[in-house]
Amino acid sequence: MIKIIYNLLVNITEIFIRILSRFNRKIRLGLIGRKESFNTIQSLINENDKVIWVHCSSLGEYEQGLPVFKCLKEKYNDHKIILTFLSPSGYEVKKASSIADLVIYLPIDSNRNAKKFITAIKPKLVVFVKNEIWPNYIKYIKKYNIKSALICGLFREGQLKFLWPFNFLANSILKFDYILVQDEKSKKIIQNLGHNNTYLCGDTRFDRVYDTMSQDDSIEIIEGFKGNKLCMVAGSIWEEDERILVNYINTCEQDFKFILVPHEINKQKISKLRESISQTSILYSEFSEKNNKSDVLIIDNVGILARLYKYADMVYIGGGMGPSGLHNTLEPAIYGVPIIIGKNYSKFSEAKQMIELGGMFSIKNDQEFKDRVDYLSKNKLAANKIGLINSNFVLDNKGATNKIMNYL
Repeated sequence: MIKIIYNLLVNITEIFIRILSRFNRKIRLGLIGRKESFNTIQSLINENDKVIWVHCSSLGEYEQGLPVFKCLKEKYNDHKIILTFLSPSGYEVKKASSIADLVIYLPIDSNRNAKKFITAIKPKLVVFVKNEIWPNYIKYIKKYNIKSALICGLFREGQLKFLWPFNFLANSILKFDYILVQDEKSKKIIQNLGHNNTYLCGDTRFDRVYDTMSQDDSIEIIEGFKGNKLCMVAGSIWEEDERILVNYINTCEQDFKFILVPHEINKQKISKLRESISQTSILYSEFSEKNNKSDVLIIDNVGILARLYKYADMVYIGGGMGPSGLHNTLEPAIYGVPIIIGKNYSKFSEAKQMIELGGMFSIKNDQEFKDRVDYLSKNKLAANKIGLINSNFVLDNKGATNKIMNYL
């Protein structure tokens, strides 16, 4: 009965998506992209192709899974990798520059779509990243005896998927051949459901940020902007974060440089942010050698945030002041810099660990932010020691990719 209701809701959702696409650009992009998925498969995948299918919800999960995808590409070099995304935030960024041979949107999880998709690509191996659970797709993966794995799984007691009437989602999880999780709690939760091939492998994000740090990805514009001054990079910031940052910037008396990276690249919102700043500011798209004297640089393009952290003396990570959720704190941690976050971080184990170790600080208001930034900027030796805690934390926890590959 629950499955019937689920399939009915999927069909209703598809109708709502069509309606909402008229008013929302992201939804419209996804709708158009999903319509083309089967045509793209038909034109680019041949009957004799050996296929590995990897699925990510969005860009964050892609970055998390990338170390594994690279290893799969190397290990199965005679296979084609099909990468599917659920959201435009992943697809639009990686459609032309990913590790995969083919990048498409995942068609909505209807029974018809799932069967058509699986029979069209005939994958030899399926890898889902983190907590992606699509019952109809998983049903046909199991039905056709396709090897499958959920990697970087992270689960908590009381999650909706484990509670009636949604626990049919948990039953779908159990159909994966391997469930490779990030922590001991997740392992126990899945094993208690009766899954025998659940293994603790860790979080591949540690490997990913280490790989990023190891690459020589200098950005001349940023080097010219920073010069020899102290620099704060504020990554993936929302309006709640912007209020605190702008208040500090507008009253800052130190010779400081600020790089602000909004979570969403929206011209109107970026213009509003810039207008609120009384210090001299410039957009990344406007920057030139002749025009580089500003105190604040606002990034108005995507794809460079992780590379910006190497220029930071301290970092603020957005998402923790509001309900949206804290963003990636490991990307700056590998560069050995102190990190400041907002007050809402209880669901992020790596943040809790770095706070306990002393490499990260949580603030609740403007005054706490000011006190912390002033201390770090005036105590260089202490700031260096604090930053070292974070880089060591990443180094101590890398290695998940090799563990995962033992099962793939």
